[in-house]
Amino acid sequence: QARTRSRTRLRAAPPSPREAAMVRCCSLFGGAKAPDSTASAKDRGVEACHDILAACRKLAELALAPEAALALANLWREASKLQSLVGCAAIPESSTWKLPQPQEQAEWERAYPNGGVLLRRQLCTAATGSNDADYFMGGVFVADAGVAFDTGSLDAEECFRTGLMLWGEVAAMQRSEQDLTLRLAESARSDLAELRAELRLLLSPADASWMEELWRLQTAPA
Repeated sequence: QARTRSRTRLRAAPPSPREAAMVRCCSLFGGAKAPDSTASAKDRGVEACHDILAACRKLAELALAPEAALALANLWREASKLQSLVGCAAIPESSTWKLPQPQEQAEWERAYPNGGVLLRRQLCTAATGSNDADYFMGGVFVADAGVAFDTGSLDAEECFRTGLMLWGEVAAMQRSEQDLTLRLAESARSDLAELRAELRLLLSPADASWMEELWRLQTAPA
C-alpha cells in the first residue's frame, strides 16, 4: 500500500512563510460561497457579463491614458467573448476544489509575480516519478499562467515544492483513473530538474480533465 512520506533527496528549498500560508489556506478557508440555485447558471452568467460591459461603458466615458484605453479595449473584448461562452456554464457541484479567496490571490501574486490569476486550489497528494511509495501531502494551486504544488511545511524533512511550473514548461499530460501526470519539457527551468521530468497528482477524473483542458487551451498555437 502506498505510504505518504518525504525523501531527503527530493527536498527543495524550504518555502517562505508566505508560501506556507498559502497551503494552509487550502484547509482553513472553504472557498467562495456557493451561488443561489434559484436562477440558472446561464442566467447568472449573462447578468454578470452585462454588469461588466456596463462598467466598461462607464469607463469609456473617461479621458483615459493610452495604456488605460488599451486595457479597457481588451477588457471589453474579453467580456464580450465571455458573454458568448457562459451558455456552457453549470451550477458547481460539491468538489474537492475550492475557489480562491481574495487574500489568496494577493498571496499568490507575492509568491509568484508571474503566476497570473489563481483559478483553483486543493489539498492533494503528489509524487515524483513512478514510485507509489513516495507521496507528499500538500496543496496544488492552478492559475492561468501555470501550476504549483507545495507541502507548505517549514520543516526541511517534510518540505517539497515545485515552484511555479508555467504551462509552456509542461510538455505533456497523461490521465489515469487515479492521477494526472505532468511531464516537463526538456527546456524547463533548471530549478524544476528535481522533479525528474514529471509530477503525479492524485485527482479525480473530472478534476484531472479540467486541468488538462486548461493546459491545452493555454499552450495551443495562437
